[in-house]
Amino acid sequence: MPDELSPNEANPYASPQVDTADDRPEADALLVVSRLWRMQDWGRGYRVIVNGRKVGVIRNGQTKSFPVASGPCEASVRLDWCGSPVVSFHLGPEQEQRLECGSSFTVLTSVLTPFYALFRWDRYLTLRMVE
Repeated sequence: MPDELSPNEANPYASPQVDTADDRPEADALLVVSRLWRMQDWGRGYRVIVNGRKVGVIRNGQTKSFPVASGPCEASVRLDWCGSPVVSFHLGPEQEQRLECGSSFTVLTSVLTPFYALFRWDRYLTLRMVE
């Protein structure tokens, strides 16, 4: 009688097992992100990305705090395939960095939305450091 097959060998299309261990460094600094209230994208949440990882979602008019690891950081916000330029900064232990994000458009410039969504998708949103 042949040896029994493991579930993955029996079904080559089975989903791979994901290691749930958290390999992120300890969060000892704080990133505070504020989103300006704008009519553009008012009902949608922007994904907040820090060092290539999604740390949360921010909605219109909100201010949220995200614990991050100290050291060099790169942050951006994303909406579908569109996003903001990457903002780079360095955080020390127990330090706080404030960022402000929003849509690149106002009521008057919203006619440019299709152009930015297709050709300038990396500038569709804004992200800047606040002192």
